[in-house]
Amino acid sequence: SRRAPEVPVRVNPSAPVSVLLTLTKDKDERVRQSVARNSSVPESVLEAFANESDPGIHLSIVENPSTPIAIRVAILEALANDSAPWLRVRVGKNDLASQPLLVALSKDEDNYVRAAVASNLATAPEVLVKLASDRITEVVIAAVHNLQTPLSALTKLTSHKAVSVREALAAHAHRSADLCRTLWQDANKDVRSALISNPELDFKVLDEMAQSAGLEQELDVLLGHPNLSSESAQMTADKLVSMPATASPWYRDELAKARPEVVKAVEAGS
Repeated sequence: SRRAPEVPVRVNPSAPVSVLLTLTKDKDERVRQSVARNSSVPESVLEAFANESDPGIHLSIVENPSTPIAIRVAILEALANDSAPWLRVRVGKNDLASQPLLVALSKDEDNYVRAAVASNLATAPEVLVKLASDRITEVVIAAVHNLQTPLSALTKLTSHKAVSVREALAAHAHRSADLCRTLWQDANKDVRSALISNPELDFKVLDEMAQSAGLEQELDVLLGHPNLSSESAQMTADKLVSMPATASPWYRDELAKARPEVVKAVEAGS
């Protein structure tokens, strides 16, 4: 299959139209692609470009804000059927892609294509719901990060077997207090850590977490949260100060590295 184009060459956007027209026939495809992205290029040149076989040129035309919408949409429709997955990925990410096109690409055999559709803010909510239950974790995570994904779909993912999915959920848990409470009960400390690191959490939810937090790492992160109330901050600080040294993760890590006789002595209280 064809590979994605290399790093593009930049053409001066203020170059005279006559120069740009000459560059449309350049042998270097990167130069032609740069011209196709140039908003100073006449529409007639862009239309001629659209008939080229180079997919990089087609993408450049689509990314050119001066290209008429009808032309951009038509190119996306054509590229959506290309055999190269990287081209279908670019189509799936484009907010001009039609809903029928996004629906079709949401069923693509390539995981990256489906993930691209899942990340597209133009994708319909009902399509995002289906992608949120995809068998591939990366596709699910892309749907979780999409702000258009319905909250009901996110709620169903709180028990997802992949920790990475639940961590991604934690980054968007501020959308629902109930979602926050559920994730706060997660057995995995990394999920809880991701949750309390979310800068968008409401102070009321943070107050609830401060009440039940017991691990030093969690208390430390909570204390530095910008939305934590002064009362909860004082309570969290008091918990940290009164916490015995033996409860510190640093202490436990160092003890794990110690010689057996040292560990035995510590455990004996000597």
